[in-house]
Amino acid sequence: EKFKGLETKYFEKDAVLQFFSRLGSSADVLRQLDALLQVGVVGVGVGADGQVCLRDFLEFLYVQHDQLSNSEAPEAPLPCGLFAGTNEYVLVKADGEILKFKLAGECQEITKRPVSSWQKIKKDFWEVSRLETFDEQHGVFRIDAAEVQLREEDVPKLVGHEVHAQPTKPQGFSSALLGTFTDCFVNQGDKARFRLSISKDAGVYVEYDGKSKESGQYNLLDAFRSQLAEVKRPTGILWTLRLGSDGNYQLLPPPLKVITLTTGQSFDLSHCVHSEPAAVLLGPRIGLNGNVLEGEGECIVSFPGKYADCWRLCVERSLHRTSVACVFLGDEHGWGQHAENPEEIGKCYCHALYGERGHQQFGFRSNAEYEANGRRPLWGCLWFKRWRDNVELAVSRRQRLVAYFFEGQVGEGLITWPELCKKETNLWDGKGLGASQKAELAFLQKMGYDFEQRDVRSTFLARSE
Repeated sequence: EKFKGLETKYFEKDAVLQFFSRLGSSADVLRQLDALLQVGVVGVGVGADGQVCLRDFLEFLYVQHDQLSNSEAPEAPLPCGLFAGTNEYVLVKADGEILKFKLAGECQEITKRPVSSWQKIKKDFWEVSRLETFDEQHGVFRIDAAEVQLREEDVPKLVGHEVHAQPTKPQGFSSALLGTFTDCFVNQGDKARFRLSISKDAGVYVEYDGKSKESGQYNLLDAFRSQLAEVKRPTGILWTLRLGSDGNYQLLPPPLKVITLTTGQSFDLSHCVHSEPAAVLLGPRIGLNGNVLEGEGECIVSFPGKYADCWRLCVERSLHRTSVACVFLGDEHGWGQHAENPEEIGKCYCHALYGERGHQQFGFRSNAEYEANGRRPLWGCLWFKRWRDNVELAVSRRQRLVAYFFEGQVGEGLITWPELCKKETNLWDGKGLGASQKAELAFLQKMGYDFEQRDVRSTFLARSE
């Protein structure tokens, strides 16, 4: 009754939908509201400019809604989103396209390890089809996200042959392959090991050694050097598709793990253990001390340094509209310097962040240089002190902390603060985060600071490409 005496006011359709959503109106009411605003039901007062008379609509909704039968109400268009049923997902895209993913069965993935025989691994795969219509009410419910596996031959059905062809083309080099790959296997009862290292100049060093039953010792069987000729993705491997509640999806092809050398030899490194080098040792030493802006907003607190082009975009943000707490020290900005850890008097942060590792992992050419530097990394730990100060400033300004993960690995690689310095913790395992990133997020968790986790592709990688 109180609305009847008010002057008529008009509001944009999206504002009305948001208003009722915040009131906690049921999904049925919101769907019917959207339909009414689309078609202009008599009595609701939709203007020619797409606006709605809120007074008339409130009267209609709360006075006439209960008397309106389903046959009289216009059918509401299904909003975009992700829905789950029994062994199936339905993705309604923003453009109205409806995709159905149904669990089809087991697929045998065939991969070739570097030195052992072909392997067959059974994995579930899904089939994709397109629907003309979809009824949300029949045995399905909304979900936020899902992940399905597609056979490679089904990918072109979804994205077309041209889009599928782009990531499958052989490349000359990939920085994602830098580091050392190791694999262990048994050959006629004797244990053997394989180790392959790739450097940033595309050089490759390969070693085989074996451990016999009689001696119990590993002996070098073969070693040689070569150069990368090309890298590509393994074939016959399932592709990952991530489905989102916004009606979008992200297609993730298998990683570049098949290499061919100039000698003609090929290796599939998919099942090897990968130890990456520290990202700070790979590229030019770019100095950045971070930039925390005034007021509330978003602050990037962790970023994978191996994505050099993406990092450039991140730096651009720090100069304009987004706070960046990340610190990368160049030669003139504190590279190799240290800062005392207030929680461990007499020690710098290096001991808590990295523990003790091999001289190569810490960037030294010899063990003597490593010992002379106090068994600490070449790049030092002053960066962490400055990063921590930036984070504390961002928290004091009530900014939202955001951390970026490797492509397709959001949430992976997180460890606790006490685990950082343990020898058995592989900080350079290539999972989710770089080594220093693992330390950054371990500190945030230790301090109880919430942070949003994002894929580097979501904001930066697509733009850099």
